[in-house]
Amino acid sequence: MSEMQKVKAEHEESGVKWVTSLEVEALRTGAKASRNPVRNELIILMLYRHGLRESELCKLQLEAINLDEARIFIKKIKNGNDFIHPISSNELRLLRRYLRLREANKGQGLPWLFVSEQGTSFCRDSINKIVSASYKKAWLRKITPHMLNQIIYSRSCASLNIS
Repeated sequence: MSEMQKVKAEHEESGVKWVTSLEVEALRTGAKASRNPVRNELIILMLYRHGLRESELCKLQLEAINLDEARIFIKKIKNGNDFIHPISSNELRLLRRYLRLREANKGQGLPWLFVSEQGTSFCRDSINKIVSASYKKAWLRKITPHMLNQIIYSRSCASLNIS
């Protein structure tokens, strides 16, 4: 049995399943049907694309984002190295749209990227609620933020040709 097959078997035994790109697109569609569609879609996209944990996303600050170079600095919280990720063009458009809306509301002058309607930083529970509401609106199986951030590790293995 290959390493990737072992990892997949472990995930299946533990109840965690891989999230497909089609499921992520459906989640994004579910997020668009919320009260804060741009913010919620961006949260799902960033969890998926950058492999962020809920707490890393909550602590992400504006200064970590370089819009001109389309890069984001990720400070890993648990057992990992800090790194710089590229921001794709569709993610960059969504991010700019969100930042315009954020500044027009209660986000002005606050350091965090994601700001609640009360003008405070997000908490992990808020991220969980957004993902939960999105999978329900998209009529998907239960998907957690942890399942979204795990996909980056499977893509990394695939890019290294680990089978």
